[in-house]
Amino acid sequence: MKLGRVTVRRVVVAASVVVAALVLPSAGLAVKPQSAPFTQLLRVAFYSPSDGVGLFMRVTSTNDGRGRCVLLARTTVDGGTSFGAAGGSIFTAACGSIYPIEEIAGDGAGDLFTYDPGLIESHNDGRSWQHVNLGGTIVALSSVRRSVWALRVTGCPRYSGMCVLTLLVSADAGRSWRTAAHQPPRRRFPGTLAGAELSDPTALVRSSATAGTVVLPGATHSADLTVEQTSDGGGTWNAAAAPCMASPYAINYSVAPTGTRWVACAGEPGAGEQQKTFARSVDGGRSWQRGPTCPIGTDCDKGMPLSGSIDELIATSATTAFYVGGRSSLTETRNGGRSWTAEPGFSGDASGTSQVTFTGADDGWAIDEGFGGHAALWRTRDGGTHWARLATP
Repeated sequence: MKLGRVTVRRVVVAASVVVAALVLPSAGLAVKPQSAPFTQLLRVAFYSPSDGVGLFMRVTSTNDGRGRCVLLARTTVDGGTSFGAAGGSIFTAACGSIYPIEEIAGDGAGDLFTYDPGLIESHNDGRSWQHVNLGGTIVALSSVRRSVWALRVTGCPRYSGMCVLTLLVSADAGRSWRTAAHQPPRRRFPGTLAGAELSDPTALVRSSATAGTVVLPGATHSADLTVEQTSDGGGTWNAAAAPCMASPYAINYSVAPTGTRWVACAGEPGAGEQQKTFARSVDGGRSWQRGPTCPIGTDCDKGMPLSGSIDELIATSATTAFYVGGRSSLTETRNGGRSWTAEPGFSGDASGTSQVTFTGADDGWAIDEGFGGHAALWRTRDGGTHWARLATP
């Protein structure tokens, strides 16, 4: 993902043991220096209905008018109603610089991980941070208590050549890392399928300490994804295919608390529209049910809307899922994807929405970027039936 706009990580598991990955802003970010410093919420990750962490950017003016941007983490113990004092700086640079990380994840026990393309860790709730060199590009990371898995991509600089995925694991909350002894069997994809970033067509999803899924594109021109699953902590892997589209620009994969798998693929956006496809599996990925698709340029009222883009998908049951993205409001389905509805009350601004995350089927949060350039955090306690806007700092 290009830093330069606030984007989101698109793979989330709606389960209490999994935290959402967070994405940061970067080069080209439209920040207007002001005389007084201001702080903006970028992403959140929650470990329970009350406890979580927010990723913030603090902007101060400089003499050259460019502004100074500082990335910080702040914890919350009241479900995002308020956040504590900021910890140490994750990274500081002139606004619009290229940042060494774009996303953040945590385990709820003080261990935080910011990554893509590099890796910077904290083991004291963000008070201090350390750079960790694992080589290549860290495109995905998932923490379940002290067990942390990460996906590293090598072999395809500047989106050319053949990308190679390697699973890295840590048993001590990121204090030490090693290459997993048993790798997923299919780990290569052409660099030309990387979309805007190497992380766009890949996914790492974990629903427990032993159950995990790696998702990557199929062969060139294939309309299927490769989905590799393990239920024994990576000792053995099963590879299967899931329906997508040829040469997808982005892949979104989610596992509901009930175990239902959802996958959504998207083409390259243009003129405010983006073709989207989705499918569901209620039998652990052995078979898939395709949803209706609206081709670009058609007047279609079934399937995912053409307008706006999809940057993140999260499923909370076999029939309910939500997505967010640029030029999109929070959009949901409650009938297995037969129809999708934009959530009323959200701004509907062209800035769109940047995140939706749940800690189970009921408690969820969404970030809306359309309120005068400052993100608003929304919360639901009833599975998305009602949303309340919180007073975001």
